[in-house]
Amino acid sequence: VEDVPSGGCLSCLFAPPRLDGDDLKRDRDEMFATAKTKLDDHDETHLRTLHTLYTRLVGVDRAMPRYGKHWEDLGFQGSDPATDLRGCGMLGLT
Repeated sequence: VEDVPSGGCLSCLFAPPRLDGDDLKRDRDEMFATAKTKLDDHDETHLRTLHTLYTRLVGVDRAMPRYGKHWEDLGFQGSDPATDLRGCGMLGLT
């Protein structure tokens, strides 16, 4: 197998992707940080994100418990959405 010269027409298949620009690098870093952030019951932003997800999918703006079968009705595997977010963190809710 021959090495593909850098900049050749097939370099996009064999070379690691390049992020040109500080904005793209910052976006990438923010995405990875969001993926590493676990759902925190003490973080008001996390709870509001869950509430917004619920109300937009159901179409009713009402208080909902943090745990319960209503999460399963939305497609989560169980009564606690946090268990579905273990691998992807808060990125899974965005």
